[in-house]
Parts: sequence; C-alpha cells; structure tokens
Amino acid sequence: MGFLFFYTNFIRALIMIITAVQISKRRYKKLILAAVVLVLSFIPWLLSLLDIDMNPLTGFLYQTVLFMAPFLGSGYTFYNAFSWWDRSVHFLSGILFFSFGITLAQKVPEVGLAGTLIFSFALSLALHEIWEVTEFVVDSIAHTDHQHWQKHSSVVNHQPEQAIQPPGLVDTMVDTIFGMIGTAAACIGWWIYLA
Repeated sequence: MGFLFFYTNFIRALIMIITAVQISKRRYKKLILAAVVLVLSFIPWLLSLLDIDMNPLTGFLYQTVLFMAPFLGSGYTFYNAFSWWDRSVHFLSGILFFSFGITLAQKVPEVGLAGTLIFSFALSLALHEIWEVTEFVVDSIAHTDHQHWQKHSSVVNHQPEQAIQPPGLVDTMVDTIFGMIGTAAACIGWWIYLA
C-alpha cells in the first residue's frame, strides 16, 4: 500500500465528506455527481483487472483531474469561481493522457522510445479533442454551458459585437492549447525519464 492507495482513498473520503455536508443541508443535487465520480475513481482498478496497470504518476493525475474537473469544476462551479481552474485541469489532463499513453505503449516494448512518445502524444491530443466534442454534444443536448456559449466572457477583447464566432470557440481553443502544452511538457519529461 503506497502513496497512490492513500491518495485515492483520501480523495474518495473528501468527496463523501463534502457530499455528507450537502445532505445535512438538504441539498441533494450533488448526490448523483458524487456517485458518478466515486464510481469513476475505480477505473484504474478495473483496468488492472485487464492487466493494464497505470504507473503511479498516471494514477495520481487521474484521481486529481477526476476530482478537479467534474466534481469541483462542474459540480461546485470552480470553473466560474477561479479563472485559472479550467486551464489547470486541461494542462494536467494533457500530462495525464500522455502518461496513460505511456502505460499502454509499454505493453508493446518493441515500439521503442520514439514509437512510445509519438503514440502517447497522438493519444493525448485525440483524447483532448474527444473531451471537447463531448462538452459540445452535452451542451447541445442538455443546454448546459461547459463550452461557455454565453454572450460575455472574462477573456478581454475576444468578442467584438460583429464577431461571427461565439465565446465558446475561445474556450475550446484555450482548453486545447493548454492540453497541448501539458502534452508537450509530459513528452519532454517522459523522454528524459525513459532515455
């Protein structure tokens, strides 16, 4: 039982404590969100049953991004409360997705270092785009605002009155850029570590 075991259970306990406080205040809207995040926190364990063992960094980042994005970011509106929250989540997810690619690529050692890095880089970018498309689909179907289609945005000077693109384009591009920066940072870090 190492650090990752304790960290994962700490995050789960924190989710249960926050949810218990909400229940004590008769606020039941967050129950489904808490249940979904708790279930998703077991994905690394389920993958281990398929002989896909995440390295400690990937497991740590997975639990962190899971807690930061859907639970605090969407559920407790940290995206609106902190202007840097969304960028941080996408930066960390770039590292997470790249590290997950490393986990998968190491199952096929004959691809070598270059193949591992290229695969992990491509996987990370692809997962980011899937994330953005998912946000768009959810916003379109459920009339939510994950991509910030509101008239006004905190980004200065991006939306003149006659602009064709809505603020959601800026949000998507900033998310993608920070995901790419995280991916590039992870690629350099893993290259140094694996070389």
